[in-house]
Amino acid sequence: MRQHPPSRIALARIALASLVLTLAGCANPPGMYLDAGGTETSARRASAAIGLSAEPSVMPFQLIRMTPEVINAVKDVSSPAAAPKFDGADSNADYRIGAGDMLAIAVYGQADLVTVGPQGGGAGMGGGGGAASGAVQAPRSVSTSGSVTLPLIGDIQAAGATLAELRSRLTAAYAKYVKQPYVELSIAGFRSQQVLITGEVGQPGPVAITDLPLRVTDALRQVGGLRPEADLSNAVLIRRQQRIPLDLGRLYVSGDSAFNPRLRDGDVISVPDRQWQKVFLLGEVIQPRTYAMPYRGLTLGEVLAEAGGPNAQSANAGEVYVVRAFGLDTAMVYQLDAREPQALLLADQFALRPRDVVFINPTGLARVGRLLGQVLPVVMGTRVLTGK
Repeated sequence: MRQHPPSRIALARIALASLVLTLAGCANPPGMYLDAGGTETSARRASAAIGLSAEPSVMPFQLIRMTPEVINAVKDVSSPAAAPKFDGADSNADYRIGAGDMLAIAVYGQADLVTVGPQGGGAGMGGGGGAASGAVQAPRSVSTSGSVTLPLIGDIQAAGATLAELRSRLTAAYAKYVKQPYVELSIAGFRSQQVLITGEVGQPGPVAITDLPLRVTDALRQVGGLRPEADLSNAVLIRRQQRIPLDLGRLYVSGDSAFNPRLRDGDVISVPDRQWQKVFLLGEVIQPRTYAMPYRGLTLGEVLAEAGGPNAQSANAGEVYVVRAFGLDTAMVYQLDAREPQALLLADQFALRPRDVVFINPTGLARVGRLLGQVLPVVMGTRVLTGK
């Protein structure tokens, strides 16, 4: 039996039926929209559709209207914390020798007791000219067992001792062979102790600890300083598996020396990047985008201004929201009515936090217009099919 193609009237009926189904399925017009009323109908449908409980699993939130009192309360909560204690890291204990350090040792007037190299071929003694005329001391390395081997006296334990303590040991050892020996001792190479600098610095890597105090600023300077992407607020000092907050902003910007402790052997300074510290601007704005949070912070007014402000054609200025989540359990939604003159002052005083979402709702007309933008092509297609 020969089948005839559907007539134009039949096609029109199909198109109208599709239009009816489209309108029936549009409980909400297309586009992003923040429902401050907290409706959960769509959440129940979505949960049931994938086999979960019919109860909605949406994050509960509390809607708060921005007022001067609310902004002051938010400021109090976000006030900087007290500086941490660094477990005596600021003590002026002398450098203690360790395995791998290079020691320059000589006995004044007894050149035959030490190993010497040609002039200019070894490490400088810093005042050891009396040990060997025309020659300089060749440095000796502290072995992995912590000892240093010297002519005549053999192995002497050096690791763990200060320069003064080791000089006393050497003087006592040489006194058995030399009358009133005068021992010259210095560290020609610091190799046993170091800290590690990682993250957003010029040249991440180890920094040697010397007999001079090594503080955070000294170590960062030696690795080329901080990169522009460095997150000053969230650097950490890792010491003996303990993570200690290291607010480099308060150190470099405010000059707070409490965040410039003396470093110890094995310390790790980690400087993260600030790309995770972002604020999101969505909805009816001229330029939706993300902002990396600078150390000085961002206010709602600054973010809106940098994005060109609300879209004059579609934005509902009375529904500017800041969504702030606290884990997956709850969220605070702050609403600003930007139609009021004092709203500009409130927006400039409202401090944003990393991961905040700023969202501006569309107007009712904008939402209807977008719905019509989807419906009108179907209507026009129906007219073409019916010839009316």
